[in-house]
Amino acid sequence: MMTRRLAVLVSLAAAFSALHPATAQKKQLPKPRVRTGITVPREGLRKTLPGGLNWTRRTGPLTFADRIDLSGRSIGTASPQLAASGTNVYATYPMNGEIYLSRSIDSGETFEPPARMSTTAARSWAHQVAASGDNVYVAWVDEFTVRGDIFFRRSDDGGESFDDTVNLSDSPGRSSRAVSLAASGDNVYVAWCEDLAVETDPAPVAKVVIRASNDGGATFGDLVNLNAPLATQVVDNVTVVSAQFGSGKPTVVADGDAVHVVWEQAMPTYELRDGAIERVDFRLGVAYRRSANGGLGFADPMMLSVSASTWGRPQVAVSGQNVYVTWMDTLGVRRGNEDILFRASTNGGARFADAINLSNTPARSWRGDIEASGNGVHVAWIDEVGGDKDILLRTSGDQGARFSPAVNLSDNGRDSTNPSVSAAGRYIYVAWQQRTSGHYTIRLRWSNDTGGAFGEGVEISNFGTRGSSHAPTVIGIGNHVYAAWQDHGLGAMYRKGARSETRAIPGLILRDGIKDR
Repeated sequence: MMTRRLAVLVSLAAAFSALHPATAQKKQLPKPRVRTGITVPREGLRKTLPGGLNWTRRTGPLTFADRIDLSGRSIGTASPQLAASGTNVYATYPMNGEIYLSRSIDSGETFEPPARMSTTAARSWAHQVAASGDNVYVAWVDEFTVRGDIFFRRSDDGGESFDDTVNLSDSPGRSSRAVSLAASGDNVYVAWCEDLAVETDPAPVAKVVIRASNDGGATFGDLVNLNAPLATQVVDNVTVVSAQFGSGKPTVVADGDAVHVVWEQAMPTYELRDGAIERVDFRLGVAYRRSANGGLGFADPMMLSVSASTWGRPQVAVSGQNVYVTWMDTLGVRRGNEDILFRASTNGGARFADAINLSNTPARSWRGDIEASGNGVHVAWIDEVGGDKDILLRTSGDQGARFSPAVNLSDNGRDSTNPSVSAAGRYIYVAWQQRTSGHYTIRLRWSNDTGGAFGEGVEISNFGTRGSSHAPTVIGIGNHVYAAWQDHGLGAMYRKGARSETRAIPGLILRDGIKDR
């Protein structure tokens, strides 16, 4: 036995000497460390070290801490939103007609008492939260001017304090709604729908507008109308001139100085015939516009889908130069047989590949959610192909060129809706609400090999029959996953999950790269 232990120690010393030759000259060796920064594609990867030793990285189970009631059992609480940066986690939620924020500074272990963000006596709703470094941003719709304005607050000290409220729309008598918020570095973007009358389209109708800040939200540039009054484009092999007159549901994402916006676009469509413009029909479409310089200028708008059958709810995700858009489309078939369509760009949104039908089932597919990480993109949606409502997921590891077959994550004979997907490296997390015994609970499944396999589902709400849980949102960062949802009996709820990683060398066990004593 002593001889075997001595052999192991000699081999370990040789391996460490090869990794750290200068340190090995010292009389007393420090604790051996395993190299970090190695990309591990799947659980149980074996790595050969100099000296003939092998170590294996093993991922432990995902364990969840106790639930946290963010809103203090307020029954007037609606769907929460999450953002995280470093060890800080932020949750916003409407409570009794006002917007509140709860902050954690210990990686989601505990939360401070909620802080009120909205400051008027009017109803506040449709909230968004984003974080980048120490900057935290909150935007919402406030009915202070009756028809709705877009209000904004920011913090530059990790949520310790917030500046005064800013009215970004400031449009008395006009309706502002459907706000979307994104941040990257010191750039922050707020997009929304607003009723505007422009020179070429004097009737006040919904337009998608945006304001950008390049100094952490301290100041904002002028309002930019992202809708083009007239656009000539070849779509579906038809040259059309589209007078855009109704827009809705913008979504904005950012990466560095690049910002991407998609929205639903309604339009009467005209065709060029013998040099004359003649109206053809009324169409719905998915519009896209991008900026590569922090929102200082935008490229021309692009219609990613224009047909009488496009329905909408477009979503967009970005990872470097990879831009992905997904939406719901009936593909010319009657309502009730919608599919989830997808288009990808690998050059920052300059051009998009042809649309891919991700669902392609004879039943209804709807309410998709999309997430991008590296060259991976993951899309989850509700599908009724089995009769019940199930949560399906497809993943791609090659910038959206090819997708794995659809995986039914719920598949339990019960209705499952409202998926939320997040990715962190090779880890994918999907949460949804599931009908159980007359009420809804929140379930979560995760994969540690970019969707190759998923563990068993975990019920993270688990309130028995005291109330229903709805509208989950999930964020995966590092070894942590944060989930929040609305509970009709308790308010805005939150739960944190964590996983451990163990590295093993024959004869020794190392955790976090340091040998156990």
